[in-house]
Amino acid sequence: MIVHTKYLGKISEIIGKEFESFVFKGETVEDFLKILYKKYGKNLKNYLEKSNDLGEDYVILVCGRNIETNKHMKIRDGDDVIFMPLAIGG
Repeated sequence: MIVHTKYLGKISEIIGKEFESFVFKGETVEDFLKILYKKYGKNLKNYLEKSNDLGEDYVILVCGRNIETNKHMKIRDGDDVIFMPLAIGG
């Protein structure tokens, strides 16, 4: 299946790009993260899992829905996955 990904903020700096589409053979967000960690290395994994609590400094949206901490959410062909920093301030 093809997955379209958008990286915003610090994550795009770590990866070195803002967009990409690629073939994904897994089923869940957890599978997708494993592929990204393998492709982009320890810096990405350390940033995304630095607190051992997925999503503390950012959100992951799958087709506009926040996965919160549900790494088992299914990803389907053509889905958009967005990594977005949380807005803090006031």
